[in-house]
Amino acid sequence: MTTSESPRVVYADDDAALLDLGETYLRKLSSFEVTTCSDPRVAFDIVRDSDIDCVVSDYDMPAMTGVELLETVREDHGSLPLILFTGKGSEEVASDAISAGVTDYLQKQPSSEQYELLVNRIENSVSEHRATRRAERYETVLEALGYPVYVVDERGRFEYVNDAFVDHGGSEVTVTVGRTHDGFYVEDDGDGLPDDRSPEECFEAGGSEHRDGGLTRRRRLNF
Repeated sequence: MTTSESPRVVYADDDAALLDLGETYLRKLSSFEVTTCSDPRVAFDIVRDSDIDCVVSDYDMPAMTGVELLETVREDHGSLPLILFTGKGSEEVASDAISAGVTDYLQKQPSSEQYELLVNRIENSVSEHRATRRAERYETVLEALGYPVYVVDERGRFEYVNDAFVDHGGSEVTVTVGRTHDGFYVEDDGDGLPDDRSPEECFEAGGSEHRDGGLTRRRRLNF
């Protein structure tokens, strides 16, 4: 990642020596903007008051556990990446973290390789989160336009349609937002499946097919 895209990371650990070591490696191995704290409550305050891309947290801390910090972050900041980086590895801890929606879970190891792995996990988590946020903003803009909008891939297959596009099809037509065979299709009531055609043949030809115990005609959107 370039400097302008450098993830802003908060790292919380009550062990001062490990906190300093972790900060040193994160700065050495990446271009992250790293803020450290020994109190997870301070970490949450930083998340609340700043534009943070990822939280890295130890598990066993006096003020609150890493999982409790995770639950607090999830309540107020949704899917913000939080990686549990802990020396207390157990199935119970991992299960609690997964149930609370942890982004990733790493057990501390006495080697520098663990920090290389941590950097990789942070980069991947932040990239995915940023991509999701961009897609959400993009969709919000498209929905607010008020006129039909659709997005197709390089093969001409529909990847997105907004509500105005669906409404444009008329009250008798609904859009199936999901990939079916090789694209997106419009559905409307059909007249039944021809005796001499298979469902697959009729589907590709814009005919009818059995679905959910009934008969549905599907026709391709051509633009």
